[in-house]
Amino acid sequence: MPKNNNVSVADEQPSEINVLKKLVNEFIDRYRNVENELELLKESQRELVDEYKDKLDIKTLKAAMRVVKIEKTITHKETFEVFAEAVREKECV
Repeated sequence: MPKNNNVSVADEQPSEINVLKKLVNEFIDRYRNVENELELLKESQRELVDEYKDKLDIKTLKAAMRVVKIEKTITHKETFEVFAEAVREKECV
């Protein structure tokens, strides 16, 4: 299939319509499968939260999990601690 400079077209996209339709159908089926799996995982996550909501402060726990996830990515931990302390002091005022 010739490339149009204004439109992005996959390099390996078939030009034959039946092959293209088969490929599109395959993509749609797999994409929907992933969407369904994501929905099942979200439902499992909701059930887990429901199971623990009376035993733990889930909102605070989730915030702590987000903070730890961010902290894992920090390469200059000492500088981060200085910055964080300065921000904490500023926010207390």
